Amino acid sequence: MAGQWSRWSEDLYGRLSRFLLLTYSAFLAGFFFVPNAVDLYKFYSIAVLLPALILFSRTLPLLRGDRLFLLVLLYLVYMLITPAWGESFQWRPYVDYLRLALYVLAFLGATVLLYHMWPERHEIALRAVSLLAGIAGLVSLAIWFSDAHPSSARLIGIGILRNPNASGYAHAVFGVVNLAYAMIPSGKVWLRIGHLLAAAVLFWFVLLTHSRGALLAGLAGIITLFIGRRAREIFLFALLLVVVFMAVHFYFPQVYSALDRGIGARPDIWKVVWSQIREAPFLGHGYLVDPSVYVEGRRANFSFAHNAYLATLRDGGIIGGLLLLAFLGEGFRRAFQLDRNAATSVHLALLVLASICMLFDTDRLLTRPRELWLVLWLPLGLLMAHSSLLRVSKETNH
Repeated sequence: MAGQWSRWSEDLYGRLSRFLLLTYSAFLAGFFFVPNAVDLYKFYSIAVLLPALILFSRTLPLLRGDRLFLLVLLYLVYMLITPAWGESFQWRPYVDYLRLALYVLAFLGATVLLYHMWPERHEIALRAVSLLAGIAGLVSLAIWFSDAHPSSARLIGIGILRNPNASGYAHAVFGVVNLAYAMIPSGKVWLRIGHLLAAAVLFWFVLLTHSRGALLAGLAGIITLFIGRRAREIFLFALLLVVVFMAVHFYFPQVYSALDRGIGARPDIWKVVWSQIREAPFLGHGYLVDPSVYVEGRRANFSFAHNAYLATLRDGGIIGGLLLLAFLGEGFRRAFQLDRNAATSVHLALLVLASICMLFDTDRLLTRPRELWLVLWLPLGLLMAHSSLLRVSKETNH
């Protein structure tokens, strides 16, 4: 009887895991195809979160002792304690942040579990999502050009990200992923060409969002991919950059004027946020403090800090800032370690991209499924997943 129950339980977990792989992949693709953010949020809550929580008993042993996961968890726990000394505590927004923390942790856990159970299927799913992101970018470009937008207009995608900066960040992530897959020498030629074309489409998309932060982050990610590559590949990459520059110069000169928008409001926003940090430098103002920033010189109110590092210092003080740097530092260390003997430096490239995106945009790291999930939490989840598989493999061999 016990053996029959065990077989039935394993079969149930297997079916649920396969279902989770399908819904997890659909969720990632949904960032680029679902037009309503609420619909994607509801889909995650039902089709991804619930099975991930049911399977958490299988996930927990894979994360136990993982330093990166523990540092992320410590950061989130500390930031969720900070409202205790904040100025105005309210239960409803606090419970909302607790729920978002659960959502993020479940997403990280699902990434680790699925990669551990089916590394090949997980890679196929990630490849498929990467190519689908390229298709979504192509559709967005076609619609944008067919609508005869003025040269000053900024491109946004057909998915949930309706801000050109956020849309640029998300597309840059999968531009880097596609380029990394195209650079793997052991892949099939037709598949490598597909990833290369998808990468080209996505980086062209990023350029037309006129998001300087996304463009800088994407370029830094690309350069990181080529660290340690052969001289011929670096030369071809440099030649490609020259071709793109010439094409923009002669056929799309409006891009220059769109990118040359002056210094913008960010330095003024950061000055105000820095003054808030100085008021409570050690413990911060708490995670429930109003994130909006009023810039008196511009007589304008901005909804958030446009810098995740400053936002963490504002909410969690020096302690929060050190915890943020701790888990990012561990992420970089692990990415360097994993990519040292790999075909591409994709983990390191994605973390470089994330670090730059967080420098120019975003605020708190706990959000509903938005661009930050692709920019930061997905790369961290992949790092945890790779490390978990290697650790379990070593323990099994010993």
